[in-house]
Amino acid sequence: MRLKTYNADSVQTALRLARIELGDDAVLIGSTENSKCGSGAKLSVTFGTDLSGAEVERIAEPLAPPPDFVGLHSPPDEAVLEELRRLRSDIDWMRNSRRQNGAVESAFAPVFENKLVGQLFVRLVTRGVSPALAARLAAELEAGAEPNAPYHALLERLYSRVRSMWKIHAEASATDSPQTIAVVGPAGAGKTSTLAKIAISLGFSRGRSIGFVCVDPFRVGGVDHLEAYAGLLDAPLRLVDRPEDLAAAVTEIRSGNDVPDLLLLDTAGYPLRDAGRQRSLHEGLRQCGGVDVHLTLNATNRPEDIRRGYDAFGASASSLIFTRLDEASAPGSLLDESLRFGLPIAYVTTGQRTAQDLSAADPDELTMLAMGGVEVEPAFA
Repeated sequence: MRLKTYNADSVQTALRLARIELGDDAVLIGSTENSKCGSGAKLSVTFGTDLSGAEVERIAEPLAPPPDFVGLHSPPDEAVLEELRRLRSDIDWMRNSRRQNGAVESAFAPVFENKLVGQLFVRLVTRGVSPALAARLAAELEAGAEPNAPYHALLERLYSRVRSMWKIHAEASATDSPQTIAVVGPAGAGKTSTLAKIAISLGFSRGRSIGFVCVDPFRVGGVDHLEAYAGLLDAPLRLVDRPEDLAAAVTEIRSGNDVPDLLLLDTAGYPLRDAGRQRSLHEGLRQCGGVDVHLTLNATNRPEDIRRGYDAFGASASSLIFTRLDEASAPGSLLDESLRFGLPIAYVTTGQRTAQDLSAADPDELTMLAMGGVEVEPAFA
C-alpha cells in the first residue's frame, strides 16, 4: 500500500487532493490535529491506495504502520466513511465517463460540491496549472464562497488570488547608474536574443551606452549572433574564454575610461549534466559582484525540463525570464514553477522581433495567461 499524509484545514480538502494525486482509489486512513505544521493547516490527514471497496469498511480498525512511516493517525468516524461512500460513487461514475479532452469537465467537476468552483478548477488545469495547485486554489475558493455566488464573482475572486501569487522583479533600470546584467540558462532558452532585446529596451532606447561580454565563445554559433547585435548597436564586444576569467574582464571594463551604462553578459548553455562548468559559471558571476542574473527558461518546455534548467543554472540567479510565451500551450504551469523556484519574474518574451517583444513581467497579464482571460460562465452540463 502507498501512504501519503496531507496538511489541510479539513478532511474533505485533503481528500480532494489525494484523489487527484494518488488516483481514484485513494481512501482515508486517519487524521489528527496538526500543531507543528508551518503552513498553519489544522489537520494532518493520511491516505492510502490499493484498498478495495470492501476494505474501506474495515479501516476503522487500527493499522500497524510500516517501519518508515511515523505518526499513523486515528481512524475516521462514520460521517467520514459516508463521505467516502459518496466519493466512491462519484469515482464509479467518472470511470464510466468519456476520457477525452472534450470531457475534462466531466472527469473533474464532481470533485467539488459547488459546480461553478469545479468548472474553475477545470479551467486552471486545462491552462497548465498543476492539479495539486489548482485543487488548493479551488478548495480555498469554495470554502469562502457564498452559497449562491455567481460565476463572475467566483472568477473575480480567483483572479485576485492568482494575481497575488506572482512574484515580480522590480525593474532596476529606473536608475541611470551603470548596470551589469547576465543571462544564464540551458541551451535553446533564447539567452542571446533575449540579451539583445534587453540591450535595446534598457540601453539603446534610453540613450545609454552598451557593452557586451560573451563567455565561452567557442561553442558552436555561440558568438555569431551576438557579434551581429553588437555591430548594429555600435557596442563593444569582449570575448572571455572561460567562466573563471569573467570576473577579471568585468573588473577591467568597470575600471576603464569608457564604462558602459549597461554591461551585458552572455553565457553558455552548458549541458545539464556538466555540473563542473555550471559551478564555474556560478562562481565567476559571484566574483564579479553587482550582477543582476536572469535565469532564462523556455516557456514551451515541459515543466520537468524547466525544473532541470533551474536545477542546473538557478544557483546564481536573482530573477526569471520566460521566453516564447506566445507559443506556450500550457502557460499556467509558469505559476507552479515560479512558486517552486521562489524567484521573481523579471521579463517575458513573446516573439522574434528584437525591439518589441520583451516585456516587463506584469501580474495582470500573467494571470490572464494562467486563467485564459475573462469570459462569461461556460455552458457545462
